[in-house]
Amino acid sequence: MKTYANYICQRCKAKFHPGELDVHHRNYDSFGNERMSDLEVVCRAECHALADAQRIEQVSICREQRQSDAATRSFLSQKYGENYAFFCT
Repeated sequence: MKTYANYICQRCKAKFHPGELDVHHRNYDSFGNERMSDLEVVCRAECHALADAQRIEQVSICREQRQSDAATRSFLSQKYGENYAFFCT
């Protein structure tokens, strides 16, 4: 992966020695069977920490959205019954 990126951080665009670069997982949805789009080469200087923070924020947002969706489904099923999907078009 580092060779594929030509030893360039995909965030700050600076060239680094291979030992100064990491392969960052954008998500862990397919961990162990990653697609190239799941990964990015980042420098250890600043970009990896920033990439990790952004992933954590995105996971938090997705978790909140799922909880909100679950609460909405629960409310609608109580109000309209199990066939509430008809009302949500």
